[in-house]
Amino acid sequence: MTEIYCRHALTVTTEGEPLYVLVADALPGLARNKARLAISAGLVQVDGALASDPQKTVAAGSHDLVVDLAQGIPNRGAQRAHRRDGGSAAVVERPFAVLFEDDQIIVVDKASGILSAPADSDSHGHIPELLRNYWRSKKSGHRFIGVVHRIDQPTSGCLVVARTQEAQRILQTQFASHSAGRRYRCLVAGGPRQDQDTLNGKIGRGLDGRRSVVDETRPGKDAITHFTVRERYATGADVEVWLETGRTHQIRVHMAGIGCPVLGDPLYGMRGKRGKPADGIPRAPRLMLHAWQVAFDHPRSGERIEVEAPVPPVFAQVAKGL
Repeated sequence: MTEIYCRHALTVTTEGEPLYVLVADALPGLARNKARLAISAGLVQVDGALASDPQKTVAAGSHDLVVDLAQGIPNRGAQRAHRRDGGSAAVVERPFAVLFEDDQIIVVDKASGILSAPADSDSHGHIPELLRNYWRSKKSGHRFIGVVHRIDQPTSGCLVVARTQEAQRILQTQFASHSAGRRYRCLVAGGPRQDQDTLNGKIGRGLDGRRSVVDETRPGKDAITHFTVRERYATGADVEVWLETGRTHQIRVHMAGIGCPVLGDPLYGMRGKRGKPADGIPRAPRLMLHAWQVAFDHPRSGERIEVEAPVPPVFAQVAKGL
């Protein structure tokens, strides 16, 4: 499979296709929506000229195509925020950065917008695929890539992947029993009443079909979330969170349940105003949730491993607006 996240210089032949189709077809494994994002971010040149319109039809014939994905592809929110700030070049995140690696495990800092694991057989650009390309480029073994746990696609931060079946089994047991520790950082709207607290509301489906904190009369699963407020702002707060259970969207649902939704959350942030910020609260270019720290026992040595993924710079930028 073609290594996606690098600089590509290609000569291609087209019969009048839209540019995003041409780019996606030229790079097997690059989805068409990702090709659109790359073009709108200014990462594509056709015959030496910068292209910016994904829908523009490229004249029939042979063309020199340069697609520079070495620094990753910024998501649409990041591109909008960048244009609003008047920047001259897109601010991009690499798909992942390696935080820890040996022959048993690898811990990566996953960028927002990247899948932790394939969603279906047609998925591309997920961490296992990117790791195969990474190890292939290093001429290193990559026969087994074992998913241990997941974080939401819009969430960035620490992700642990096993390199052997035995390591995967041991690590999955640790994560399932919560002997592995995970801490998150998030920016929320408003501010919790307490500087430290535990949220134990049951998570189920609300009347609108979305996950929410539900009462005892409705079906749901028990969920326990601990948090501490690191810093308060005029219209928001920087909150550190750790989980005692691992329900889907648990942090996002619980924080929204106390009236402090995670900024940039299109599902639970602004009910009835999806994506529209409240008065005095800045629009976030992404979900402001980051898997900050992870700790586990090494599957071979038993040594406690603690890894931290630096909080992305966008958090400080958004915090200034709070």
